[in-house]
Amino acid sequence: MNNIMKRGLQAVAVTLCFFMAATFLPSETVAAKKTSISKKLVKKSARKTVRKARLSKSKKKRSRKRKSAYAGRKIRRISLNAPWKCVPGRLKSVISQVSRKFGPVVINSTYRSRRKNRLIGGKRRSYHIGCRAVDFRVRGRTRGLTRWLARHPKVGGFKRYRTGFYHIDTGPKRTW
Repeated sequence: MNNIMKRGLQAVAVTLCFFMAATFLPSETVAAKKTSISKKLVKKSARKTVRKARLSKSKKKRSRKRKSAYAGRKIRRISLNAPWKCVPGRLKSVISQVSRKFGPVVINSTYRSRRKNRLIGGKRRSYHIGCRAVDFRVRGRTRGLTRWLARHPKVGGFKRYRTGFYHIDTGPKRTW
């Protein structure tokens, strides 16, 4: 709407210029002025469209590079290396609480196909196949995290691997 109004105002300004020029200048100079003004307007509008195209491309690039997750109402310190949309809300809320309490979280695994799960050496009925499990690492002080996760009411299965990864899922309460 604003662009239409601006163009309309430009057109009115151009016609006023032509009218003023026609009354005070000879007809030859009026024709020369008309062409120069219209050429300037065309160049200006072409520049604007090129700028808009450049801006939209750069915005898209920025949004693709950024990989953080919405958990709850605000953006938490969660980095994603796996799909996040399929993860159940109760696990998302646990991960956001972990990021608030213990520091930034890196999500390493959520959904796995049956083939990938077999290649990795996962269990045949893994919760990762149904996207009901999350493997993550915490970059920060993790003292007390294992106890906190084991006691959390929204966490079903829980495990801490020797490499520093944590596994949580929505299954029954258990550890292995």
